[in-house]
Order: sequence, then C-alpha cells, then structure tokens
Amino acid sequence: GRQMGIEVTGEVKLGAVRGKLVSAHRSAPLSALMLPLGKKSNNFYAETIFKSISGMEGKTPASHARSGELVREALKRAGMPRTGVEVRNGSGLFEGGRLTARMLARLLAQAHGDPGVGPELRSQLSVAGVDGTLRARMRGHAKSRAVRAKTGTLAAVSAMSGYATLKGGRTVAFSLLINDVRGKAVAVRKDLDAFVEALIGAGRPGC
Repeated sequence: GRQMGIEVTGEVKLGAVRGKLVSAHRSAPLSALMLPLGKKSNNFYAETIFKSISGMEGKTPASHARSGELVREALKRAGMPRTGVEVRNGSGLFEGGRLTARMLARLLAQAHGDPGVGPELRSQLSVAGVDGTLRARMRGHAKSRAVRAKTGTLAAVSAMSGYATLKGGRTVAFSLLINDVRGKAVAVRKDLDAFVEALIGAGRPGC
C-alpha cells in the first residue's frame, strides 16, 4: 500500500463483513479435481484440496492447521489408531506427515467397501501400465487393470499404496512405504513392483 501512496492506519486483522457479492466461481467437483492429484501426483492440487477441507466450515479462514485437525477427527471416527500419526500438510513434501502403512491399507480397505467413496477414489488412482505415474510400470497388468495405486517419491523415500486384483479375482488394499533409501529412491520402485507382482501371483480364492 505504501509503495502506491496509500496510508493505512489502525490495526489490521482477519474478519468478515456483510457485503454485495461481486463475483463467484464454482469449481469442478472434487471427483474431477482429484484426477491430477492421483494420476499425475500433482502436489499443488494436494495442498489446495487439503486446505479447502477447513474452508468448508465457513467459520474461520481455511488453514493447514485446522484441516489437519479435521483429518485427525475423521481418522478417529473411522476407528483408526492415531499413535504416531501426524497430518500437517496434504502432499507430504515437507516434514509434518507421518502415517503407517498398516493404517493406510486399512483406510483403503474401508473406502473400497464404501459406495459413497470407493468408486471415485479408485477412478483417480493411476492404473499400472496404462496411465499416470504408473504408466510405465507393471505393464503386464495393463489389460486386466489389476493394479491401481498412488505413488510417492522424495529424495530418500519411495511409496505406493492402492489396490491389487489377485488371480482369484479378489481385490485387496496394500500400502508400501520405504524411508531412508540409500542412493536414488527411484531405484527402489522395482522392489515395490516386485512385491505387488508377488501379491497378485500368490492370490487365490480364500487366500
């Protein structure tokens, strides 16, 4: 303001006032906004969607801190163990996100059986050998669409969580999180893929 010759006096604080609506924009539905996040691993989308969770309350401005609280409350309602769990951001790009593979797999299993969540969740995941971050991985399952998952890669982290359809026809949830990778994290992808391949190969009715 000062650079443009505008002087502001008094205290500046966040607040809300009644006024005339000048313009409004309705975004695409969440099911569509999730596609760049799941298929392309778009971290900007992840952070924006995460922050918007608290914005839906309409009480205070949206914030990462409040969104984290709401996510933890949702985990509690879902019966998830929260010991050692930290949720401070939506992308996992910086310190503040701690989850267990067991909890992620349980969440995915719950979502799979929920008709209000499952179909949309599965549709935004990358399909192995077909699209997204898995388009060049596990290509032998491209025709069957047997693997749908979200990947994650940092300097010393490689992860993949999602669903695999076993040979017997049953779909299972899985989560693989590898920390403290020595060397390049991308080199661990072959090990993650090998695990999923073995999981599919071992699957059979009643297994």
